[in-house]
Amino acid sequence: MLIVENLLDAGRLQAGVLRVDLGETDLPALVDRVITLVPEDERPRVANRVDDELPTVHADRALLERVVANLVSNALNADTEHVIVVAADRRSDGRIELQVIDHGPGLSDTQREAAFRPFHRFEDRGASSGIGLGLPICAGFCEAMGAELDLDATPGGGLTARVVLEPTR
Repeated sequence: MLIVENLLDAGRLQAGVLRVDLGETDLPALVDRVITLVPEDERPRVANRVDDELPTVHADRALLERVVANLVSNALNADTEHVIVVAADRRSDGRIELQVIDHGPGLSDTQREAAFRPFHRFEDRGASSGIGLGLPICAGFCEAMGAELDLDATPGGGLTARVVLEPTR
């Protein structure tokens, strides 16, 4: 079913008809919800380090939830040995930065750029049955919400996905 949803979302993004409902979104609560969606046997491998005192962010709650869930799923798939950290904090420019951090094999600069192309998969990565639409859809959702999505190398190895959002207050 997720593959069908991703194909439909990709079509909506490409056609420019994605419905976006921006409003105040409680990021700590959203991350808590995403972690409850992680399979029970994998939940101990996800550490929630999102500051409960963060202001709400300007986002579409449903789209942001899908973005965070996809990033956590990707991290769990790429790094089967370490704890995946979900963290968020206020940046010096006042915006809120959410990070999903793994310590898996990471991606080269070229691979990080390619990761946002539809249907691009890294065949040597994990046991995922995806078709390579997750990150392009996440990027499209973020763009539609006025957020930024970047992938960077994690210090010491791995990949850090960063979503930068505007606070509502």
